[in-house]
Amino acid sequence: MYGAYWCPHCSHQKELFGNEAWNIVSYVECSAKGFSYDSNKIASVKEKIDGFPTWHFPGNKKQNEWVSGEMPLDRLVALSGFKGGFDVILEGPIIPSSGACS
Repeated sequence: MYGAYWCPHCSHQKELFGNEAWNIVSYVECSAKGFSYDSNKIASVKEKIDGFPTWHFPGNKKQNEWVSGEMPLDRLVALSGFKGGFDVILEGPIIPSSGACS
């Protein structure tokens, strides 16, 4: 996930995962003031980042698919091809409106 520390959609997306699940997500900070910002990681892909969060699914059926916006976990599971266990009830209430910061 490409995101920014100041983005409320990114923060909510991280919260949906919880600590344990978030540890398996590859996160790239896109704000120069953010912790662990690395301009080299962003330089070659910044034209693909339409807003925050932006998800990159390199193993998806659509090679190297990039999708922007906050999404429910069940959609992220489908897009990523995650094969582990997942209980959608653990996600909590449905997000009333998804979006992205740009």
